[in-house]
Amino acid sequence: MRPILASLFLALPAHAQEPRMSLEPGTGTCFAFVVIENRLGVYIRDETLETELGPVVLHYETVGGHNATDFDLVDVVSLPDGVMADPVHLDLPDGQTGRICLMEWLAG
Repeated sequence: MRPILASLFLALPAHAQEPRMSLEPGTGTCFAFVVIENRLGVYIRDETLETELGPVVLHYETVGGHNATDFDLVDVVSLPDGVMADPVHLDLPDGQTGRICLMEWLAG
């Protein structure tokens, strides 16, 4: 019965799964960190996170149906005016957690 449950979980649409991204308080030049979890299952979705400076939109895409050697892809899609992200693209190994620093853009 377990293989059947695993198959059902992998087949769940992205909107039925828990979000993979969250915000953490920043340190230093980062006013916040986007924390991204590469978990079991196929996940292809845009997520919007509300920051104190406005919404941040990121795209998450599972590569290879969650094989143990694949890196999933995370891209920053849009940022509020006056905000920059580092990095703007992240290749995230299976089972790992990544972070993207959100910073205020202070240049003219």
